Amino acid sequence: MKDILHPMLRRERPVIDTMPSVHLAVAVANCLEYGRPSLSIYGDARVGKSTAVDILRSTTKWRPFPLGFLRFVCGDPKDHTEAYLIRQIASGMRLTFPVRALTQDITRRIVLAIEEEAARSDSTVVVIIVESAEQLSLEDYNHLAKVQNEFQGNPVQPFFLFIHQSDHKSEGLDKPVKLAPPHTYGRFFVDSYRFTGLRWAYSKADKSLQDGSDVALAFRQFDSVLRWPDSQGPTYTEEFAPNIFTSGGLEKRTAMIEKEMQGVCAAAQIAMPVDWQMSSFNGFIFSLFKEFVGAPNCSELTSEMIRTALQRSAFVGFERARQRKRL
Repeated sequence: MKDILHPMLRRERPVIDTMPSVHLAVAVANCLEYGRPSLSIYGDARVGKSTAVDILRSTTKWRPFPLGFLRFVCGDPKDHTEAYLIRQIASGMRLTFPVRALTQDITRRIVLAIEEEAARSDSTVVVIIVESAEQLSLEDYNHLAKVQNEFQGNPVQPFFLFIHQSDHKSEGLDKPVKLAPPHTYGRFFVDSYRFTGLRWAYSKADKSLQDGSDVALAFRQFDSVLRWPDSQGPTYTEEFAPNIFTSGGLEKRTAMIEKEMQGVCAAAQIAMPVDWQMSSFNGFIFSLFKEFVGAPNCSELTSEMIRTALQRSAFVGFERARQRKRL
């Protein structure tokens, strides 16, 4: 087994459970339990929104009852017509239809696909994941309301889970919210959730769910949870950095890493973020483990190792992109 490449050194590396994902699961479960028709998730680019939703789709422990899942990705057409949106939905659901198919016929096929997914998953609620929802116009929401109307009196119901990149447009989620009439607002804008990267601090309200910052608990995954080649194997930190593992692991060095990040931010003249984008965090971990492979007797993280890993993870570049003023 040792001859097989470690998961951390492969192209497709493990996805870890994070506290932002846990909090999102609670928010989605609450909406479902109370019979809400939708939830809008919004957050900056590269914080891990889509990955967190993928985790929801692939796990069951958080679900209040059985669920089906379908998805589609929004485009940004010149004209936000009903025909365009319906074809986007059908395409995302991998449905085939004639080029000249009528919109109402494609809509009926979408309804059937949702009912089929409900039967497949032995559920009465099907979560429709709407990627790039920041592209939706008010007209699109009205078109979605018409799709939702198709389920009146049907035991099967769709639940729309919108994923918004809040820094994509200057108006972000606000424009449709401000313009939506009551019947559209009530369906699609009552419930929203702010998704973040890994936070450096956590509130008293979070203490029922966590005993450390999001960053520290993410490090704990590598120190204590993820193992290879099986459940009895060494943890990832133990495998790559046994000396650091025996002296508290990466979690114990959270404050040290935060301090180095503050220094990097000061040198780059950017604000220290309150949360660490997952795209950068993942690259940071990968870089550290590669460094450990080259120095198996490493007994401590150094400032140089941390700053090198931050540089290789594109931390400054991603933060500069996030902190740019939107035009």
